Amino acid sequence: MVANLHKRSRAIGPIERREQGDFQMNELHKAYTVLGLEPGAPFETVKRRYRRLALVWHPDRMTNADAKREAEEELKKINNNYEKLRKHFEADHRSGPSCRCQPAAAGPPPNNTHQSAGNQKTNSQSGSSHTDKKWQEEQAARKRAEEQQRQAAEAEAARKAAEEARKRDEERIKKAAAEEAARRAAEAAQQAQEKQRATEDALKGESVRKEEALRWKCARLIGIAFIGLVAYCWLGCTARDITHEIGKQWENFQEWLSPKQQSPPVDPPSQPQVQPVQPYLPPPYVPPYERPPVSNPTSFRQLVEEVAQQREAEERQQRRQAIYAAKLEIDRAQREVDQDKRSIAQMDSQLADPFVSDFQKIQIRQSRDFRQHCLETAQAELRSAQDKLEQLEPTWPFGPPQEPPSNS
Repeated sequence: MVANLHKRSRAIGPIERREQGDFQMNELHKAYTVLGLEPGAPFETVKRRYRRLALVWHPDRMTNADAKREAEEELKKINNNYEKLRKHFEADHRSGPSCRCQPAAAGPPPNNTHQSAGNQKTNSQSGSSHTDKKWQEEQAARKRAEEQQRQAAEAEAARKAAEEARKRDEERIKKAAAEEAARRAAEAAQQAQEKQRATEDALKGESVRKEEALRWKCARLIGIAFIGLVAYCWLGCTARDITHEIGKQWENFQEWLSPKQQSPPVDPPSQPQVQPVQPYLPPPYVPPYERPPVSNPTSFRQLVEEVAQQREAEERQQRRQAIYAAKLEIDRAQREVDQDKRSIAQMDSQLADPFVSDFQKIQIRQSRDFRQHCLETAQAELRSAQDKLEQLEPTWPFGPPQEPPSNS
């Protein structure tokens, strides 16, 4: 990048190289050469060129330390030469070719010993009046003042450079501290997120573990309840079979202990008759849960018939109540249908009346639509009640059956 800057500085203005035999440059001519200008250029051109070179050689534009160091040295050289030209234009500049900044003013300033002798010789030969002692003292005083100003400018430039370096160091330190604080904050935020994520994972794992434990408890309880139910059923069936077997054996034992009936004595007939002997057959065994609740089967049959008659009477009573409710529903629905029809007919007559206003006709039409809807609903309820009544009262071809007279 430094090489590019050299090229750009050369491209800004060509530097005319002059050999010693052709032209002897003084300090102002060298300052013009450093800035890339021709000697004798006006101060406005010098100022524009200085600003451009300061922008080109600014150290903040460099990428590495060597380039910055070289840019600082080059910028310092540019500042020193610009200060020389500025002081000259502010204090010693004269219009015309006799000014020291012009190309015609060859050689060093008059206060130099060797060059002063050459100038005096030249001036003595040309008959100039600038070799007097007073002029030399003025030139020496001016040189001392310029040297003091140059030293002050260099000190000020050094102070400014140190101040800028200090500011850059402070900014660098602040930037590094801000980056470190941001990095620590990011690390703290990341640690907090990781901690929160770990806490959430732990809570989720704990909830999953609790749910799994509850699921296993429920499964164990269901298994235990199923096993207990199976055991209870098995014990109940076993106890029932044992009870039936004991009862059967007990009845057989009682029948074996009971005395057998002996046939009465019969007079011997005139002719012997042989009668077959009927073996004793015990009654068949009936389990206790299949036996009637009473010992007499006839009374049990009568009880069953009474229960059936009572159930039929209850069903007939429920049917009568349902038929009565259906008839009441039909009567109510029929009254509603008749009332809605009368209201609709009355509203139709009002709509046909020419003395009724349009606003009243709109209200009457709305009421008529509502009555029409009510009429349709009542007709639907009437049909439903009639269908229900037909289901409850089937048509008998020979009339409804007569109830048998009561014994009372």
